Amino acid sequence: MKKHIYFLLFFVFSLVQVKSQYYYKDILVNKQLLTEIATLKAEKVRAVNVTSLEYDGLPSEGFFCQKKISKDYSEIEIVTKTSSSYKTILTSVFSRDGLLISTNDSSEISVTNTYYSYNENNNPTKILSETHFAADDYNDENFEEHHYFYDASNSLPVKLLLVKNKKDSTVILFSADESKNVAIEKNTATGESYYYYYDTKSRLTDIAHKYQNQKKLTTDYIFQYNQANQITQMTVGEEEGAYFFVWKYTYEENLRINERCFSKERKLLGTIEYAYK
Repeated sequence: MKKHIYFLLFFVFSLVQVKSQYYYKDILVNKQLLTEIATLKAEKVRAVNVTSLEYDGLPSEGFFCQKKISKDYSEIEIVTKTSSSYKTILTSVFSRDGLLISTNDSSEISVTNTYYSYNENNNPTKILSETHFAADDYNDENFEEHHYFYDASNSLPVKLLLVKNKKDSTVILFSADESKNVAIEKNTATGESYYYYYDTKSRLTDIAHKYQNQKKLTTDYIFQYNQANQITQMTVGEEEGAYFFVWKYTYEENLRINERCFSKERKLLGTIEYAYK
């Protein structure tokens, strides 16, 4: 069974099938990660063991995942292995201010390095990603750059210049709502648009998209929170809204202790459990 691989993607960056939601992927998820690191540091966590359970409560065969944290919290290493995939090592490096500087995601078949730059408000201005495959020579086609431009306050993104292969560029435009939250992300080349919705506390509640020739919005994500502003449930749409999965999260104090995934039919598909040291 391969469900535990699907769960693992959520563990690493809380991301599955982000598509072209650049604001969510590059900025919002980045902030979520920084919050997680700050929590681990505050709780003096040095390691996290991850267990994957199938729908029947039995351990996922061949699954291994462990997160190790350096003494100064400047580096985190996540080692993963499943019965049907290569061993991968994801190393994340952080600045003294707790900002993500770089990641190295490596396996037997490929290595991806990603580098981050920020403005004075700690918002990403440049994200450079390069992937090299074991079977290939150095190739420019494995490069991707994200250049973010902000408003006068350097806090609200207004434009993203997306550069692939060091030559193909696309402009992504952002529009804000009256609360100064990014509300619309539009690809000027394809007309594809993503819509972001928030509650009264400016917490992200929904992400939907619409292609240029579509009249109806398709929901990609729905988020729910508790009083501590922790995400307690995330609904992920697939197949253009025809199907969805529901993830439910449980916490003890500030630390997430498990994640449960349910099908559209409300059947439990599997569980991820966390043990902190």
